[in-house]
Amino acid sequence: KAARARCAARWPETNMAPKPRADSARWLELTQSGEFAKVAEPLFRLIARCINSPHFQVAERALFLWNNEYIVCLIAKSREVILPVLYPALEANTTKHWNSTVHGLTFNVQKLFMDMDARLWEECTQKHKMNMEKNAAAHLSRKQKWEQLERAVGVKG
Repeated sequence: KAARARCAARWPETNMAPKPRADSARWLELTQSGEFAKVAEPLFRLIARCINSPHFQVAERALFLWNNEYIVCLIAKSREVILPVLYPALEANTTKHWNSTVHGLTFNVQKLFMDMDARLWEECTQKHKMNMEKNAAAHLSRKQKWEQLERAVGVKG
């Protein structure tokens, strides 16, 4: 927990001014595989938020982690935990982020994960697609219920 708190304190938040944090990457470089596995999920939830930051420097900085060979090796060892956390953020960036450099970096990270474990990538793709369909159906259901309610109130009013 202490290691996670130290890293989170050094990582830029999605809604604050960008603060390049080279020390965060250095902290990860000093982390052993066993310790990394313990903090991978919460750390990459934070990194996913940074990847989706509308501020291009925050997103860019988070995506630059994949330029470090040792960090990529750590990620590869914990990919079963990390990719399901990151996939929605990476997928959203491909269509919703305004910065072309962030798009390019996002595509590079996606390709790295595809090459690393095609089966896991496909599982995450299918799960994400099902979640998106489920969310769309829930949204449509809510919209229809509101329309029914508005008609009912309109008839009585």
